[in-house]
Amino acid sequence: EKEKQCTWDNDSQCQNAPIQSNEGTDNGGKEENNEDGEELNPLWFTGDPWEIGSSLLNCPWDEGDESASLTEMHNDETWATFNRIYNELMGPEISTIPPKFEKNGFHVPVEIKYDSSVGRGVYATAEIKKGDLVWESKNTAVFREGQDYRDFLRLLPRNLACDVIVWAYVRMVSDQDPNEMMACVDLDEGSFINHADRSPKRNIEPGTDHLLRKDEDPELAWYGCDNRFYAVRDIYPGEELRFNYNNFAESNGWKNMGL
Repeated sequence: EKEKQCTWDNDSQCQNAPIQSNEGTDNGGKEENNEDGEELNPLWFTGDPWEIGSSLLNCPWDEGDESASLTEMHNDETWATFNRIYNELMGPEISTIPPKFEKNGFHVPVEIKYDSSVGRGVYATAEIKKGDLVWESKNTAVFREGQDYRDFLRLLPRNLACDVIVWAYVRMVSDQDPNEMMACVDLDEGSFINHADRSPKRNIEPGTDHLLRKDEDPELAWYGCDNRFYAVRDIYPGEELRFNYNNFAESNGWKNMGL
């Protein structure tokens, strides 16, 4: 694994160049050789995200490896690395996030903690009232092409690529074509929010400019990568924030994107 050794400036930006990647250089998938002239593994061009994570990155999802991405608490420098690599890959005209990380999408006070039973999670540090806006997309990277997403994984340091594979999800672009998909990954602490199905632990849900009422169509909040999550009940300090992943992600979306 090749990881970039960074010198950080006052804006938490890595000043060293060029990018060091997991395998290869920043070629946007157009070349099949790495910087040493060696041919890249074909999975970087044909694999689905889980194949890449398991076979190429050796992500520690099932190994109980607490030295890697399963327990790591990211700081502003880490989020800045995501932004920089995404912008250099996609270019300013396509990028959906700023070149420099600015802030996360939380509208309520929270803290990120690790618990051995659930991993990393987000916990309220003050009371949150039902209907309050909890989090919205502020630093969400969007991929319209599956190969761009593979290239992003390839260019990231291994631990960050493994996180992205877990965090990323697919949404429909609009209601015009149910087969047109886009991959989204929230590159801030919102990605540490854990899943809860129908249990009492589920306390936030997606909405539009407000928490959806029972008489409103939930599909109003189903398209695109710009998301908002609202409290569905009062949430108290120390309580973990949870939502149902199935309420906003397309289960067959990766296949429709060629992944």
